[in-house]
Amino acid sequence: MIKLDIGKFLTIPELVKANIHLGHHYGLWNRQMLPYLYGIWKGFHIIDVLQTARLISKTYFYLLRTSQNANRHFLFIGTNPLIKSVTKKAAQTAGCFFIDHEVTSGLLTNWLVMKQRKFLFEFLDQITLPVIRAILPILINRSEEEQEFFVTLLTRHQILWSELNGLKGLVTLPRCFIFVDPIYDYELFAQALILKRTLVGLVDSNCNPEHFVAPIPANNDNFMAVKFIFEFLSTAIYRGKLKKFKQSFTRRYIYKLYTFFSLYHHIHLSNLLYWTFLHQKTLVKMPQASY
Repeated sequence: MIKLDIGKFLTIPELVKANIHLGHHYGLWNRQMLPYLYGIWKGFHIIDVLQTARLISKTYFYLLRTSQNANRHFLFIGTNPLIKSVTKKAAQTAGCFFIDHEVTSGLLTNWLVMKQRKFLFEFLDQITLPVIRAILPILINRSEEEQEFFVTLLTRHQILWSELNGLKGLVTLPRCFIFVDPIYDYELFAQALILKRTLVGLVDSNCNPEHFVAPIPANNDNFMAVKFIFEFLSTAIYRGKLKKFKQSFTRRYIYKLYTFFSLYHHIHLSNLLYWTFLHQKTLVKMPQASY
């Protein structure tokens, strides 16, 4: 039983109930995962749940500490159709960016080129699309060329939305990537290795945990298992950002109080010196000029 700072305990029955311990077939295993495996059952590897609980706790406090930094952002990556809803919900809960659809190759490594596509998507989403929806009843009586033009814009927006919907407002690439399944998203995983980003994620029996700063041995193909773990990860990031906001708010409040009292003290001191000077000027007799 491992206690986190959110008042919740990690227990072995909960991990087993979420099917976190189920791995892949023994013929598909990666030898680097040997320290995290418990044994083989009916031809499938069984993941050591004690190791999983320990590493979930370690990753939780790592994300909690990392999310308190000023310029630290996170990117959730999970394009598996069975798991992408969990990826999106966890990222939205933590206030992070996410990728939940298959994207164009070179999205991360060719970021300067992809920024143009992102700019086009934001332009269509914020400016062009509301105008098209407003004049949609009028387009029925227009010519076929105009209708085809607006249909092309809508189709283009739909394609860009599926790729870049989770990257709205992203200026630079985040420093930390959180993967659901690095084998399924191997192309994005390879790009993250090229960019030398910090990697956090779930590693199944067929994955290599050496590339991860905080690997979590677990079943990354099961909906309940991924949802159970990502609730902890998103909570850690959310609490870290909330703590950072409270600290920054307290600092700003103290700074405003300090500037107010220092300004008040300065004004009060200057007034005191001014009136003291006038008082001394009236008391001291000025020498009269001799003619």
